[in-house]
Amino acid sequence: MPGGSRRARDQRTWLRAVLVSIDAQDWYSCRARHTAEIARVYARYMDWRLRTSRPGHERVAAAAGVSVRTVKRTVRWLADEGFLGLVSPGTTPLLRPGVLHGLTEIGEANQAAVYVLTTPEKRARTDTGSSDESESGPLSRFRRKLDKAPRAREAETGKVKGKTARPAGGRPDVPHSGAGFPMRKTPKTRSEGLAAAEALRNQSRLLAVLSPEHLRHLCRVLFAAGWSAADVLHALDHSPAGRQYGYTATVRHAAGWVRWRLSAWLRPDGAPLPSPGQARAAAAARDRLTQDARRAERRRAAGEAAGVDVAARAAHARALLAAALR
Repeated sequence: MPGGSRRARDQRTWLRAVLVSIDAQDWYSCRARHTAEIARVYARYMDWRLRTSRPGHERVAAAAGVSVRTVKRTVRWLADEGFLGLVSPGTTPLLRPGVLHGLTEIGEANQAAVYVLTTPEKRARTDTGSSDESESGPLSRFRRKLDKAPRAREAETGKVKGKTARPAGGRPDVPHSGAGFPMRKTPKTRSEGLAAAEALRNQSRLLAVLSPEHLRHLCRVLFAAGWSAADVLHALDHSPAGRQYGYTATVRHAAGWVRWRLSAWLRPDGAPLPSPGQARAAAAARDRLTQDARRAERRRAAGEAAGVDVAARAAHARALLAAALR
């Protein structure tokens, strides 16, 4: 019995498993067709009780319309894949030991090889290394689930770090480049723009494939319009309407991907839209003006209710202040 295989339940189960394995091979159509025909011949000659087959290579070659050499090659492949196990090798009168095989029973005829039809186990076996026993390997992941589809700041790198590798944050006593530049600060000079680009590379693994100079060049229009590094990182993950982009499985050209994501934040004339930080600051300024107007209205209403001339009181206070300053 081949390792990791068991006796086939019936002809249909064995032949179906063999045909599935043949379809998975990268073969020419003629070889796949010949292998399938040879497998069908062995399945037809299968003993239902012993699950063995012994038609002989010449008989199989004649039934499948192939050469004996092709039959031998197919038998080797079936044995390597775990579909055949050798029970008894074939012999000829010239090589048959007369002591073990009675010539009176067999005569001068050839004796065909006997094969047991087997099917490989469905579960993969992995050696634990601690003992001779084997355990079932881990199941494969669901291929339709995008568990490896990160966004801009969650992109995975192609390298696998070991346990002794330097951590992503670097050494705590040696700050990495761009670590001291605030993410919400607007770069004013070229050197600050380079530091902001380095900070972006530290925040996003996908942007790390670009050089700081290249990333600064891609963001130069936004930095000139008062954008900060945090605004650029937000624009890479969100549309101007506020909707978050879907997950990105792979990015072949990082520079083109950045240029395309940032182009949504540009007007037709090429001028950038207000950054998220600028929009928040404008909204906060509008809220403060509204609150000040409401407070003045409440004070005026309270003065009128008490019968006090608020305007006259304010003019008198300003006059006293001007006299004191003089």
